[in-house]
Amino acid sequence: LIHDSRMGIAYDTIYYGVLFFNFEAMKKEYQSSYGIGEEDYQYFYQLRKVTPKPAPELYPLFYYDLVNPCVLSDYFYNNYFFGQEEFMTFLDRIRKNPENFLCAILLYYLDEQVEVKKSNSLELIQKILKLDIDIELRAQIVNLIVNYEEVLKELISFLENSYNAVEELHIQEQGVIKNTSKIFNTEHFLQHLNEVSAINCEHTSKKDKMSVSLLNVLIILQKGTDDLGYKYIFGRRCYEFLDFYYSYYKIPPELLCQALGNPVKASILYCLEEEEHTVSQLAEILPSSRQNLNRHVLWLLDYMLITVSHVNGLEIYYKINKDFFHSAKNTLFQYVAAFETGSHKKLGVENNEKMDETND
Repeated sequence: LIHDSRMGIAYDTIYYGVLFFNFEAMKKEYQSSYGIGEEDYQYFYQLRKVTPKPAPELYPLFYYDLVNPCVLSDYFYNNYFFGQEEFMTFLDRIRKNPENFLCAILLYYLDEQVEVKKSNSLELIQKILKLDIDIELRAQIVNLIVNYEEVLKELISFLENSYNAVEELHIQEQGVIKNTSKIFNTEHFLQHLNEVSAINCEHTSKKDKMSVSLLNVLIILQKGTDDLGYKYIFGRRCYEFLDFYYSYYKIPPELLCQALGNPVKASILYCLEEEEHTVSQLAEILPSSRQNLNRHVLWLLDYMLITVSHVNGLEIYYKINKDFFHSAKNTLFQYVAAFETGSHKKLGVENNEKMDETND
């Protein structure tokens, strides 16, 4: 993969604002759904120290209901020319064509097209005040419409300051970004993504690019496609995102058998069940070379039997993925039971031809 940090910096710039305005709600949700702890917000806290506090009037542009992307994220995804322009150029286009952005804001909240010349009408404001949303948010949307030019200036200023701070952060943390890139496997990521998304990821390309968001270790994948030229995939913590949505009922029983039946893989799983470890730490515990252990660890990671616990500098800590084994248990029981009844062929289990052929 070709590392392209520009997408990660651009995403982090917007994501920082989203985190700022929705921090407590997102923190609670991410903790319960993904086990994200306090230490995972270290970069957010760093940015908050060096970035001017955004004006409260910007709240409607960064409001996040934990399901749908905020206005700015949605507009960014649909209007940013990925790979063809810088983030600052994107901001210039908003500044030069404010009407288009305002239409997108109104469409987002009212779910209907609104002419810009009617955006300040009493009828429109009454519609906004009737929205079933937080009272503070309703008031800020009305304020945004009435004082749109001033709010837009505040937004551009905040994003420019944030971008510079995020860019500096990415430069400081190049080691973490490169380290994260090493544990990312494009082929398996796309394979799993095809199970949960309508995005066509069948075509591979040497032009694939990856970028890492430091704020939530997010993976942004740029994929070449035949019809659109490029496709961009935004994931939340990469494997954790897929773990949460991926249908575990499709886990091949052979996969679990291969992992538990291999002495090295099984030993790694036993160690990671008791405590999280790096590959170097595993090499001190298990009678195998670091190179060999690293190969098996990456295999277990690719097939989601283990996950990345956290990254400390250049050291990657792994832990067992209990969700995988909880879901795989039923699959394995069904697999064994099928042999008792002679109906194993009806299970429709497919051999995964891409698994390791050498498990020394």
